[in-house]
Amino acid sequence: MKNVFISREHFKNIIKRDEILFAVFSGLVLYLSKMSVLNVPYYWDELLVYVNPIRIVYERGLFSMIWDGSLFDPGNFFYHPFGIPLLFLPLLKLFGHSVWLLRFIALACVWGTLFYTYKIGKILHGKTLGFCASLSLFALPLLFTQSTMILGDTFFMFFSTLFFFQLIQKKYFWTLFCVGVSLGFIRETALAYTPLVFLFFFLQRDFKKRNIFLILSPSVGVVLFFLMSGFGHQAFTEGHIGFHDFFAGLMKSFRLAFLDDYKGDLFYPSFFVMLFLFLFPKLKSEKKISYDHLLLILFLMFIFVLFFALDKGVLSRYFHPILPYFTLLAFYPLVRLSRLFALVFLVAFVVRIPQYAFSSNTFHVGTGHETRMEYIEVIKVHSEAAQYLENKYLKKRLWTSWPLDVMLSDSFFGYVKHSLHVVSAEEAQKGDYDIYVWASNMRNDFSSLDERDRWLKKENLKLVQNFFHKNKWVEIYERESKI
Repeated sequence: MKNVFISREHFKNIIKRDEILFAVFSGLVLYLSKMSVLNVPYYWDELLVYVNPIRIVYERGLFSMIWDGSLFDPGNFFYHPFGIPLLFLPLLKLFGHSVWLLRFIALACVWGTLFYTYKIGKILHGKTLGFCASLSLFALPLLFTQSTMILGDTFFMFFSTLFFFQLIQKKYFWTLFCVGVSLGFIRETALAYTPLVFLFFFLQRDFKKRNIFLILSPSVGVVLFFLMSGFGHQAFTEGHIGFHDFFAGLMKSFRLAFLDDYKGDLFYPSFFVMLFLFLFPKLKSEKKISYDHLLLILFLMFIFVLFFALDKGVLSRYFHPILPYFTLLAFYPLVRLSRLFALVFLVAFVVRIPQYAFSSNTFHVGTGHETRMEYIEVIKVHSEAAQYLENKYLKKRLWTSWPLDVMLSDSFFGYVKHSLHVVSAEEAQKGDYDIYVWASNMRNDFSSLDERDRWLKKENLKLVQNFFHKNKWVEIYERESKI
């Protein structure tokens, strides 16, 4: 009879002592650095794009949505795959909905990403590479800021590192297949992993028939999603996808992937060291490495850059899934030159970078502020304005724009206790409103402050309250009666 219990030796093969120490260390660092923002209200794309679909599945119930077909209606999920609401559903059923729970799950996914980045780094070139890549990953202002946000790219990042680790460790068939299929139900960019898996088996000269299922697994959910949505995704309906100005799109995609949001602080030094090692090969460490794994990483990053060169609405966070590989490649030449040098550079990077996360962007109308911790300042101003409006204008008709229209009209999102009456744009155009609310991060209302002032005068609006913090504000205007 086979021993059904896991032996100590087998357990040690699954997770090493250094990995346990890293898991505990990284978990403490993540929680202590982000615990103060685990209860802040939902913000920006979290509202309708991700949290509202989670809410719909939780409130309606999974089986009832399967029965009536609404689970397969992409309109309920803001024309994104429905994997993320299903990911949250079991925990919401156990503990109920709370902002803290959702944000904690997001942080746990980032923790999982750091853990598998460490393990992949160990495979590539040892513990030092894994440690440096993981810690620098979390120190990037973009990921540090968005590590508690409910965004699809953050969750996809975790599953993509898990998938890549299982792939290079040959942890298949069923585990790899299940994770591969899951990728497609979380984010459309899972399509990038089909050519990646094909390249892996090509390099391994492993041409078994069942590997075809592994190659196609990341595409299953994406194909089903596009069949259901009828290409109703925002990227298509708003004309984001196009081949015109491809070179300009490629340059923008490359910049967002490797240079913007202080990623250049890693890219440029590592590129210099890589050239230095190329000129002086005797300075390289003698540790054996797998160049096939490096090729896979470079190939995956190339696909992402190429893919988003066609997307004219691309954002920095769309590159979250390749950030772990970026930090691995950034520290790879540094570690090969000297482990001590890499650790010293890591300390300098980690100490310096967080200050950027808490800095403020130069103001311009429509700034989303979602790439730095200053989004907390925006939430503070919005919350104060929302409470004021709820106390003074609960029965009034309000006109405002994204994202305040959602924040004020639905108490679920945590800004008001009672949903306020926010009129539609069509009603507002007819003059059917009492209060106008304008925030500094609204995108579409005005191209400049001068244009705003001319419009206010035309509409006979008087400023009654202004909530201001640094370069963020919410202004509340009341219509004066015309005599």
